[in-house]
Amino acid sequence: MAGRMSLPRLRIVGRIRSRHRSPSSIPGGGGPAEAVIAPRFAAGLRGIEGSSHLILVAWLDRARRGALTVRRPGERGVQALGVFATRCPARPNPVAVTVARLLGRRGRTLRLDQVDLADGTPLIDVKPYVPGADAVFAARRSGGRPRARLAGEDLAGFLERELENHLGPDAARPAARAALRAVAAAVRDLGVEPRDPALRVTVSRGGAAADALMGLLGATLASGRVRVVPARGPLTFRFRVRRRRLVVPARR
Repeated sequence: MAGRMSLPRLRIVGRIRSRHRSPSSIPGGGGPAEAVIAPRFAAGLRGIEGSSHLILVAWLDRARRGALTVRRPGERGVQALGVFATRCPARPNPVAVTVARLLGRRGRTLRLDQVDLADGTPLIDVKPYVPGADAVFAARRSGGRPRARLAGEDLAGFLERELENHLGPDAARPAARAALRAVAAAVRDLGVEPRDPALRVTVSRGGAAADALMGLLGATLASGRVRVVPARGPLTFRFRVRRRRLVVPARR
């Protein structure tokens, strides 16, 4: 480069207020928290209630900044990944981008859910989440932590958040919950990732069950990975990945 480019100083527009004092205490799917915006930036909140979800841009002031490759604790024998290929907080500039649900506003305080930021974390920006533009349903990712290796509780939490993101209030329907349990069983018993293109499922009923499967598998009816074949009897999920098969009937 011909010369050094100086960057302007960042402005802290607010801070997170949460019962989770350290990053390690935050559950996998995040949790309730508040974003308290500084008085000088209060006017920037005008109209924010028009969005159900917000993008929080935060500065992870407690993160390490030296590492360029990372490996999860306890993962021996696994190739380290570059920080730019991960969501690891330890990076040259520890900027976090997270999507949170806006539950309400009280003055300069935003009540949020699904926040994975610790108490006191500085915010450097808040943006509206724009459906359609920010969501890429067909996106794929490989090289991250395999979901099939997650413990039962962690796997269920991960899938539950994906289901709620896809279906909203309809995620609570019994058929959608049955689909969530069936996908968790397939991931665990078949050792396959939910979005693996080789994973296919036939379901005996449409509606919320089929909608849930599409969201959890990142699949469409057009892809052939999710098929609805109406049949009498209990709601049943038939998974197939290459030559392995698993039949999961819904619990009554």
